[in-house]
Amino acid sequence: MRIGMRELIFIIVLFAIPLGAFQYVFRPRNSEMALARKEIAEKGRRLAELNATTARIYDLGKAISEGEDAIDVVEAKLPSEQNVDEVLRQVWKLARRHNLIIKTVEPKKRVLASQYMELPISVELEGNFDGFYEFLRDLEQMPRLTRMKELNMKRRDDEDGSMDASFILSVYFQPENKRDDTSLAGAGS
Repeated sequence: MRIGMRELIFIIVLFAIPLGAFQYVFRPRNSEMALARKEIAEKGRRLAELNATTARIYDLGKAISEGEDAIDVVEAKLPSEQNVDEVLRQVWKLARRHNLIIKTVEPKKRVLASQYMELPISVELEGNFDGFYEFLRDLEQMPRLTRMKELNMKRRDDEDGSMDASFILSVYFQPENKRDDTSLAGAGS
Protein backbone atom coordinates (compact mmCIF):
# COMPACT_ATOMS: atom_id res chain seq x y z
CA MET A 1 0.00 0.00 0.00
CA ARG A 2 1.25 3.24 -1.04
CA ILE A 3 0.75 6.40 1.01
CA GLY A 4 0.38 9.40 -1.11
CA MET A 5 0.04 13.01 -0.41
CA ARG A 6 -3.73 12.78 -0.11
CA GLU A 7 -3.58 9.98 2.44
CA LEU A 8 -0.88 11.80 4.40
CA ILE A 9 -3.00 14.96 4.59
CA PHE A 10 -5.97 12.80 5.63
CA ILE A 11 -3.94 11.17 8.44
CA ILE A 12 -2.62 14.59 9.59
CA VAL A 13 -6.16 16.03 9.60
CA LEU A 14 -7.39 12.89 11.39
CA PHE A 15 -4.88 13.47 14.23
CA ALA A 16 -5.27 17.30 14.21
CA ILE A 17 -9.01 17.22 14.82
CA PRO A 18 -8.83 15.49 18.28
CA LEU A 19 -5.73 17.54 19.25
CA GLY A 20 -7.46 20.77 18.23
CA ALA A 21 -10.64 19.74 20.01
CA PHE A 22 -8.62 18.98 23.15
CA GLN A 23 -6.71 22.26 22.91
CA TYR A 24 -9.57 24.59 22.00
CA VAL A 25 -12.65 22.87 23.51
CA PHE A 26 -11.86 20.40 26.31
CA ARG A 27 -9.01 22.28 28.05
CA PRO A 28 -10.98 25.59 28.43
CA ARG A 29 -14.05 23.60 29.44
CA ASN A 30 -12.07 21.73 32.11
CA SER A 31 -10.78 25.07 33.47
CA GLU A 32 -14.33 26.43 33.61
CA MET A 33 -15.53 23.29 35.37
CA ALA A 34 -12.71 23.52 37.95
CA LEU A 35 -13.59 27.17 38.58
CA ALA A 36 -17.28 26.24 38.92
CA ARG A 37 -16.38 23.51 41.44
CA LYS A 38 -14.43 26.06 43.49
CA GLU A 39 -17.39 28.46 43.42
CA ILE A 40 -19.77 25.66 44.44
CA ALA A 41 -17.50 24.70 47.34
CA GLU A 42 -17.25 28.34 48.47
CA LYS A 43 -21.00 28.84 48.24
CA GLY A 44 -21.54 25.60 50.16
CA ARG A 45 -19.24 26.86 52.90
CA ARG A 46 -21.06 30.19 53.02
CA LEU A 47 -24.40 28.39 53.13
CA ALA A 48 -23.19 26.33 56.09
CA GLU A 49 -22.10 29.56 57.86
CA LEU A 50 -25.50 31.11 57.09
CA ASN A 51 -27.27 28.08 58.54
CA ALA A 52 -25.13 28.30 61.68
CA THR A 53 -25.87 32.04 61.96
CA THR A 54 -29.56 31.40 61.46
CA ALA A 55 -29.49 28.86 64.27
CA ARG A 56 -27.75 31.40 66.50
CA ILE A 57 -30.32 34.04 65.57
CA TYR A 58 -33.07 31.68 66.69
CA ASP A 59 -31.16 31.11 69.95
CA LEU A 60 -30.63 34.86 70.25
CA GLY A 61 -34.35 35.47 69.75
CA LYS A 62 -35.08 32.95 72.47
CA ALA A 63 -32.53 34.62 74.76
CA ILE A 64 -34.09 38.03 74.06
CA SER A 65 -37.56 36.77 74.92
CA GLU A 66 -36.21 35.17 78.13
CA GLY A 67 -34.50 38.48 78.95
CA GLU A 68 -37.74 40.38 78.36
CA ASP A 69 -39.54 37.94 80.67
CA ALA A 70 -36.86 38.52 83.32
CA ILE A 71 -37.26 42.29 82.94
CA ASP A 72 -41.02 41.91 83.40
CA VAL A 73 -40.40 39.97 86.62
CA VAL A 74 -38.02 42.66 87.91
CA GLU A 75 -40.38 45.48 86.92
CA ALA A 76 -43.19 43.71 88.77
CA LYS A 77 -41.03 43.93 91.89
CA LEU A 78 -40.50 47.68 91.45
CA PRO A 79 -43.11 49.79 93.21
CA SER A 80 -44.29 53.01 91.70
CA GLU A 81 -43.03 56.21 93.29
CA GLN A 82 -46.21 56.58 95.32
CA ASN A 83 -45.87 53.01 96.72
CA VAL A 84 -42.35 53.52 98.14
CA ASP A 85 -43.92 54.52 101.47
CA GLU A 86 -45.72 51.17 101.63
CA VAL A 87 -42.42 49.33 101.10
CA LEU A 88 -40.89 51.33 103.95
CA ARG A 89 -43.88 50.51 106.20
CA GLN A 90 -43.33 46.81 105.48
CA VAL A 91 -39.65 47.14 106.44
CA TRP A 92 -40.54 48.89 109.70
CA LYS A 93 -43.17 46.22 110.51
CA LEU A 94 -40.47 43.58 110.00
CA ALA A 95 -38.17 45.44 112.40
CA ARG A 96 -40.88 45.69 115.07
CA ARG A 97 -41.87 42.02 114.61
CA HIS A 98 -38.29 41.03 115.43
CA ASN A 99 -38.12 43.34 118.48
CA LEU A 100 -35.72 45.81 116.90
CA ILE A 101 -35.77 49.45 117.91
CA ILE A 102 -35.47 51.92 115.06
CA LYS A 103 -33.22 54.73 116.27
CA THR A 104 -32.95 56.88 113.12
CA VAL A 105 -34.25 56.91 109.58
CA GLU A 106 -32.80 59.47 107.21
CA PRO A 107 -33.75 59.49 103.50
CA LYS A 108 -30.95 60.51 101.17
CA LYS A 109 -31.12 62.14 97.76
CA ARG A 110 -32.83 60.06 95.06
CA VAL A 111 -30.48 58.61 92.49
CA LEU A 112 -31.12 57.67 88.87
CA ALA A 113 -30.26 53.97 88.45
CA SER A 114 -30.56 53.13 84.73
CA GLN A 115 -34.20 53.86 83.88
CA TYR A 116 -35.34 53.44 87.49
CA MET A 117 -34.92 55.56 90.56
CA GLU A 118 -33.13 54.57 93.76
CA LEU A 119 -34.00 56.02 97.15
CA PRO A 120 -31.19 55.35 99.66
CA ILE A 121 -32.28 55.53 103.30
CA SER A 122 -29.84 55.58 106.20
CA VAL A 123 -31.16 53.41 109.06
CA GLU A 124 -29.92 52.74 112.60
CA LEU A 125 -31.37 49.88 114.64
CA GLU A 126 -30.71 48.31 117.99
CA GLY A 127 -31.82 44.99 119.38
CA ASN A 128 -30.94 41.35 119.70
CA PHE A 129 -28.63 39.81 117.07
CA ASP A 130 -30.98 36.85 116.50
CA GLY A 131 -33.84 39.26 115.83
CA PHE A 132 -31.64 41.25 113.46
CA TYR A 133 -30.70 38.06 111.62
CA GLU A 134 -34.38 37.12 111.22
CA PHE A 135 -35.10 40.69 110.08
CA LEU A 136 -32.47 40.32 107.33
CA ARG A 137 -33.94 36.99 106.22
CA ASP A 138 -37.46 38.44 106.03
CA LEU A 139 -36.18 41.54 104.26
CA GLU A 140 -34.61 39.31 101.62
CA GLN A 141 -37.94 37.52 101.10
CA MET A 142 -39.86 40.74 100.43
CA PRO A 143 -41.46 40.85 96.98
CA ARG A 144 -40.04 44.32 96.26
CA LEU A 145 -36.50 45.18 95.22
CA THR A 146 -34.39 46.55 98.02
CA ARG A 147 -30.66 46.46 98.62
CA MET A 148 -28.70 46.86 101.81
CA LYS A 149 -25.33 48.61 101.64
CA GLU A 150 -22.69 49.70 104.11
CA LEU A 151 -23.81 47.43 106.94
CA ASN A 152 -22.05 48.19 110.24
CA MET A 153 -22.77 46.13 113.35
CA LYS A 154 -21.46 46.70 116.85
CA ARG A 155 -21.92 44.55 119.93
CA ARG A 156 -23.35 46.28 122.96
CA ASP A 157 -21.72 45.46 126.26
CA ASP A 158 -24.77 46.11 128.43
CA GLU A 159 -26.79 43.03 127.37
CA ASP A 160 -25.96 39.57 126.12
CA GLY A 161 -26.52 39.33 122.31
CA SER A 162 -27.54 42.97 122.05
CA MET A 163 -26.21 45.02 119.17
CA ASP A 164 -26.41 48.26 117.21
CA ALA A 165 -26.64 48.17 113.42
CA SER A 166 -26.49 50.90 110.81
CA PHE A 167 -26.96 50.45 107.08
CA ILE A 168 -28.21 52.10 103.95
CA LEU A 169 -31.36 50.55 102.56
CA SER A 170 -31.88 51.33 98.88
CA VAL A 171 -35.44 51.08 97.59
CA TYR A 172 -35.81 50.94 93.82
CA PHE A 173 -38.93 52.31 92.16
CA GLN A 174 -40.32 53.46 88.85
CA PRO A 175 -40.69 57.20 88.46
CA GLU A 176 -44.29 58.41 88.09
CA ASN A 177 -43.76 59.78 84.60
CA LYS A 178 -41.20 57.90 82.54
CA ARG A 179 -39.29 60.66 80.84
CA ASP A 180 -36.22 60.14 78.70
CA ASP A 181 -32.92 59.49 80.49
CA THR A 182 -31.60 63.01 80.00
CA SER A 183 -34.48 64.65 81.84
CA LEU A 184 -34.34 62.06 84.64
CA ALA A 185 -30.62 62.63 85.13
CA GLY A 186 -31.28 66.22 86.16
CA ALA A 187 -34.28 65.33 88.33
CA GLY A 188 -32.44 63.58 91.16
CA SER A 189 -34.43 65.27 93.95
